[in-house]
Amino acid sequence: EDYVAKSGIIEFEPDEYIKSIEIEIIDDDVWEETETFFVRLFNPSRGTEMDKICVTQVSIINDDEPGILQFQKPSYLYKESAGFAELVIERNDGCDGRITVKYKTKDITAIAGKDYDAKKKKVPTATLR
Repeated sequence: EDYVAKSGIIEFEPDEYIKSIEIEIIDDDVWEETETFFVRLFNPSRGTEMDKICVTQVSIINDDEPGILQFQKPSYLYKESAGFAELVIERNDGCDGRITVKYKTKDITAIAGKDYDAKKKKVPTATLR
């Protein structure tokens, strides 16, 4: 659910010119595209007429940005004696929700199994920073 559906009657007393309707929007931690619903005024009483704008559109914009992922640096330099290379992945411009990203190694001049242990798997959220 994105909002609580609602219907009712708005009553204007003599000399009242403005009323409002409050519709509850449900906040969640799920990234979603912008979502839209309509509210329509209908069946006015006592011979009152409807003007041009008797339907309005409400858009709920997402505020649960999952972020943008990248390596912290474009390249890393390690000695063979280092034992392992730590490649840091950054999550910028948002951090809502659990996400994963796949990675795998690819040989260029270093050969998997000879110069390094090849890997192919998902990076769990906990290792992202």
